[in-house]
Amino acid sequence: MNGFASVLVPLDGSARAARSLGCAVWLAERMQAELRLLHVGPSAELPGNELPDGLSERCVLHHRRGEPATVILDDIARHGARCVVLSTRGAGAGGEGGTLGLLGQVSRAVVEHSPAPVLLVPERYQERLPWQRLLVPVSGEPSAERALAVAVELANDLDLSVRVAHVIDPEQGDTVDGSLLAAARYADAPHHELPEALEEMISRALPQFPSEDRRCIRQVSLCHGDIAAELLELAAQPDVSAVVVGWNGRFARGHAAVLKRLIEELDCPLLLVRPRPRMPFRLKVGEELD
Repeated sequence: MNGFASVLVPLDGSARAARSLGCAVWLAERMQAELRLLHVGPSAELPGNELPDGLSERCVLHHRRGEPATVILDDIARHGARCVVLSTRGAGAGGEGGTLGLLGQVSRAVVEHSPAPVLLVPERYQERLPWQRLLVPVSGEPSAERALAVAVELANDLDLSVRVAHVIDPEQGDTVDGSLLAAARYADAPHHELPEALEEMISRALPQFPSEDRRCIRQVSLCHGDIAAELLELAAQPDVSAVVVGWNGRFARGHAAVLKRLIEELDCPLLLVRPRPRMPFRLKVGEELD
């Protein structure tokens, strides 16, 4: 499939930004993808120890000047990056201006506006290569369905397994579209109804994948409790290499508190996937139908 045919890594000359390189190089090599290293800064030279040895011929290094977030987003659009590998903080990240105190201003702008999935390398990141398993929370929302589709595609590209998890938090009520919480409220509901509903949710998210491509989904977990806590417990298992999360592009909406805890406490990368843009349409009436 090779869903990530090109990988972009923004760099600013800092050690923080360079922490994303190992993961990015591994991804690009495994998928035979173009690796584009974009250095944004006043100097055209990177520190000698920032680039790893043995970069493949598919690696392209570019230097551009300008406002970092604007330059990075322009580069994504201009060169059609399919994945952006980004550290949560770079050289300019200080104690102020970060998203929820966790993302620098540049990282936040890129994450919120990038049309391509963004693989965030958190502060607690511990490099464990090669990858083994992807953890994907599902909720029934379009963004979560898109995240599962991207995860399955990526798992087939990299020969990984996928664990799908749906967390029911009784404290939140029926606030999430597609949540299974309503079914869980009835004590006399058959025990098999929730797992069957979860399987249906997964099938609905993957209509374009044949059954052989779905075989990478090895585990499906139905959990109860605090959403962030349950996901962090699942992600702490040693074979989990990355968490793939669907979101709508704004930290102030939806599951912002959950996302904050994941960014703060995960020691593996977090792949943020936005839903596909809706196709515009216009309703024709009267004579326009002829």
